[in-house]
Amino acid sequence: MRAYVNYADGQYPEAKQNMDTFVSQAEKSRVQPADQGLQGLIAAGLAKTETDAAKKTALTTEAQQKIAIAKAAKDETMKWDMELAKISGGGASQSSVDAGPTNPQIEALKKQVAANAQDSDALYKLATAYQDVKNWNGAILTWQKMSAILPDWAPAYYSLGYAYQQATNNDAAKIAYEKYIATVKPAEVEANKQTLAYAYFAVAYLSKDSDAAKAKDYVAKSLQLDPTYQDAVKLNTEINK
Repeated sequence: MRAYVNYADGQYPEAKQNMDTFVSQAEKSRVQPADQGLQGLIAAGLAKTETDAAKKTALTTEAQQKIAIAKAAKDETMKWDMELAKISGGGASQSSVDAGPTNPQIEALKKQVAANAQDSDALYKLATAYQDVKNWNGAILTWQKMSAILPDWAPAYYSLGYAYQQATNNDAAKIAYEKYIATVKPAEVEANKQTLAYAYFAVAYLSKDSDAAKAKDYVAKSLQLDPTYQDAVKLNTEINK
């Protein structure tokens, strides 16, 4: 559907126009929760550049309501929270990636990925190479591609969370770390204890000012996994005063 392509390209007014046309012409039963979720994301995109305060509030409210419908229906056409965080935090665009640091290795790997978008080995190497030169937007975009082709591979979400954190998009970082925590299988917990402890700590640290209860819960889980983790010990003391 054209609206999805417009949305992916950041063309929110065109996406809204195409979505409105579809909804007005389709039978009620054909409008799925995913379509309403997309309407919500488009509204969030439009709200970002709206200068009229009343219209901005209305668009933000519409975005929250429509995305809630998709989430309540357990629709997974898109990662709704992640998409919303990308919009609110600016996300990483190809132009911002190209404007960041690069090197011959990155340029060679970019050609490999362009030739085969499903090449997970090349994507992994490219994401890591972007991290090495601190091109965090490049790392974000590449880890996103990695998680799209390997949705059950937990480390991609952890690395995405780290890259978002370095790019100071804390809302998106929290969502990515939580996705990592949720994707680690029970049989893999023991082998990934330290990484999980950091992910729980990161969510706790990034939530401490906005959601104290969640911060306390997550720092406790971090310390269960690694009782010697000093940053978590300090945070636990600070938020449980």
